[in-house]
Amino acid sequence: MSDEKIFKKTQAGEPHKRTYTRSFNNQCLPGVVSSVGDNPTTSNPQMTSPRRDSLTLKTLSIACSHLSKVDSKLAPLITQHGLPDRLVAKTNLSHFSSLSKAVIYQQLATKAASAIYERVLVATDCIETSLLTPECIMQAPVEVLRGAGLSERKATYLKDLAQAFSTSTAAVTNKETVIQTIKLTDDLINTMTDEELTTSLISIKGIGPWTIAMHSMFAMGRPDILPVGDLGVRKGMQLLYGLKELPSPAEMESLAETWRPYRSVGSFYMWKVAEMMGERKGKEKKRKKKSG
Repeated sequence: MSDEKIFKKTQAGEPHKRTYTRSFNNQCLPGVVSSVGDNPTTSNPQMTSPRRDSLTLKTLSIACSHLSKVDSKLAPLITQHGLPDRLVAKTNLSHFSSLSKAVIYQQLATKAASAIYERVLVATDCIETSLLTPECIMQAPVEVLRGAGLSERKATYLKDLAQAFSTSTAAVTNKETVIQTIKLTDDLINTMTDEELTTSLISIKGIGPWTIAMHSMFAMGRPDILPVGDLGVRKGMQLLYGLKELPSPAEMESLAETWRPYRSVGSFYMWKVAEMMGERKGKEKKRKKKSG
């Protein structure tokens, strides 16, 4: 299987890159109030504030300064595109709501996914807050979720995710590599390291490495995420560093070593490189059609 095919469907339930990248880059994030001045319809006790080490506009500026110094190829990109404020940690984040919406949006065009999401909110009596909760999903029969437009597989994924936030079912590996079963909460997730977060969420059906990386970067504002399975980041690295082939995960780790502790920010600019190349090819294609 090619790298591209692996990327488009890395695990059962992993989303198609194009649809999901657009959702995150446009900050269409579920379970999020994007600024302190915004207010949800009603208060939600599950919402939490960002960690102290999460990205802010101030630390983004520091990150870009660091990247410009350690990687001369990034400096002009940072000047051209400015600060990637979409990576700033979102306030009042509900992890369950964000991840459940990610599941619903998997492998669907944004418009279709949005319509289904709205129907699921109505079917689970969550329309007033526009936030799905574990309790609502657990109480809704699978038939009701399917009636809202979800496939049986996605309905099962939501049930599994709700179960992880309701009872002790998520696996976490501590320093002694002992597997513990815990109940996921927003507060607990916020205290996890990047490795612990990945280990705890990867055990849930429908949540794969790419979804975890995107949630960590664009919702939680984690500063040092390198999504080695993301085709856009891989393509950006290939173009920026003049590689003959798409870099392997090990090669990506090596290239991004100097970016630490701000690999999330460096990865964002790799998407920009890939986007610029796509736009350039699109323009060339239009020119050829006109000249032909």
